[in-house]
Amino acid sequence: MNTLERRIERLEGVLSRRMAYIADRRREAARAEERRRAEEEERAAAQAEAQARCADEETRRQAGETARPTVPPPTIELPVEPPAEPRTPPPAPPPEPKPPPWTYDPPSEMQIRPVTWRRRDARDYEDDPDDMYGKCIVDYDPLAQEDADYYDDDP
Repeated sequence: MNTLERRIERLEGVLSRRMAYIADRRREAARAEERRRAEEEERAAAQAEAQARCADEETRRQAGETARPTVPPPTIELPVEPPAEPRTPPPAPPPEPKPPPWTYDPPSEMQIRPVTWRRRDARDYEDDPDDMYGKCIVDYDPLAQEDADYYDDDP
């Protein structure tokens, strides 16, 4: 029974810590909600104050406009110009040249030259000494020429 009682005590401790945690979370949420409401009220009060200030300024401005004597704006007399002579429109541009008549034959620079085909063979690779086509890697020694020159220098 001793172990059972210990287990019950441990579970009660876990339960009490969990309940305290839940209560703390609820308190924090309530405080956050309270802060949000207070900020909202402050914002609304500031907005109402700004609107009242704008309304006061508007009434002062309107009262100032009615109290001011109205002075007509000065008139400026502009010199009268004689009517201009009617403009003649510019001459029309010359018409575009007509293109040559369309034919089925393309111009000479666009015509395809005749081509003859043949299968590639060894003579296509003869002119390239560095080409490895058909050679085994052991047959190719890139330093063979240098080695041959080295031994030629000996007396």
